[in-house]
This record gives sequence, structure tokens and C-alpha cells, in this order.
Amino acid sequence: MADKLAFVTGTSRGLGRAVAQSLLEHGWRVRGCARESASDELMEHERYAHQRVDLADARAVERWCSSWAGELGFAHVALVNNAGSIEPMGSLTAATASALADALALNVAAPMALMGQLVRHAPRAARVRIVNVSSGAAGKAVPGWAAYCAAKAALAMASEAFALELAELDEHRDRDVAVCSFAPSVVATAMQEAIRAQSREQFPQVERFVSLHDNGRLLAPEQPAAALIEWIETSKQGRFDVIRYAP
Repeated sequence: MADKLAFVTGTSRGLGRAVAQSLLEHGWRVRGCARESASDELMEHERYAHQRVDLADARAVERWCSSWAGELGFAHVALVNNAGSIEPMGSLTAATASALADALALNVAAPMALMGQLVRHAPRAARVRIVNVSSGAAGKAVPGWAAYCAAKAALAMASEAFALELAELDEHRDRDVAVCSFAPSVVATAMQEAIRAQSREQFPQVERFVSLHDNGRLLAPEQPAAALIEWIETSKQGRFDVIRYAP
């Protein structure tokens, strides 16, 4: 029986699916979630379990977390907060309050809650690794991406702040818990398709992303996934790492 358990969000496609597949290949048990079902390859794997969860729904997040308490008796535990959305794109003048609230719930509040609950429920003796998928947009403003830039910047700060809690609060000092903010570079995903579908009026920098696609410069999800898994499986880590993947 595997002694390693990972929770991965957004496993229905893209980077999340590649991370889940790679973890399974490395002998992990994987609990995945997404709004849709996962691929047949994942769903049919004996060490993969899937839950359909809308991570923009706080109650759905809480219900998923509550199911963790009885299944975390593993020596190695990991969480990959991969799920996210770049919507709403376009001018902030056109964004509704409800769309912005949903974006921040999915991209910031859910990963923060999952981080806290994983550490709360994991055995004190377990090695715990948390990866929050970041973006260059966390540190660089992009016109038309106000919600996404704000969310990724917030998640990066939350990652670092939580790592400081782990280092400085007495209840966590003796635990082997590490957090990583991982930027995977520009990956061939459905998000990239959505970006390229924007008009120049909606997104002034769209031509850059069209060029990356047309010139074959988008990364296959398996490339950053391999680097992400390598970090998770390293036995000794500092409390906080920032990785900007570059092949």
C-alpha cells in the first residue's frame, strides 16, 4: 500500500491532470477534484479517487475538507493547489462584483482554506508538502487581467505568510511542512486557449500569446509537472520556496 497521499485540484485537464498522472507513476495515492470528471485514464486507476467540487463555492470546499480527517494517516502528504481561472478578463469597468467574488474565491480563498485544513488534519509526524501554482502575473501587472493578477499576487503572499506561521508558531515548529509558490511558465492549457480567443480590445497583449502558440513555444503540461513532483518528493526543504520553472 502506498504511504504517500496527494490532493490535487483541477485534475480534469491541463497541468492538474499531468500532475495527478505523474504522482500516480511515482507511487502516490491521489485524491483529485474538479468541476468536471477526470479522464478515463485517471478515473480507472486504482490509486486515484475523484470528487466533483466547485472550488468557488465555500460550502463545497468545506465539505471536501471535512472528508479528509479520516484518510490522512500517511507518512507523506501533499497538496497541489492547481485549479484556477483567468476570468473575468477584459476591462475592470465591465466586471461585475459577483464575477470578481467568484474569481477570488476560486483563486485565493479555496487554496488558502485547503492549505490550512491539510496541515490541521495531517499527522504531526507526516512530511507535508504544499504547492500553490503561481504565475508571472503575480508580480507583473497585465492589462485586462486585473482579477487574475490580484488573485495570484494574493496567493503568493498567503503562501509566504503561511510558511512564516509554520516556522514561528509553537504549534508547528517541530513539523516537517513546506510550502512552494510554483510558476509553471506558459503551458499549453485551456486557459491559454481562452486567452488567445480574446480580441485586442479586450486584451491588448493577445498577439504575444498567439505568437507563442504559433511558434510552438507553449510547454507541454508534463514538463512543469515533473519539476513540481521533484520538489514534492525532496525530503529536506526550507519552509518556503519560490520556483519559476524554465525548461
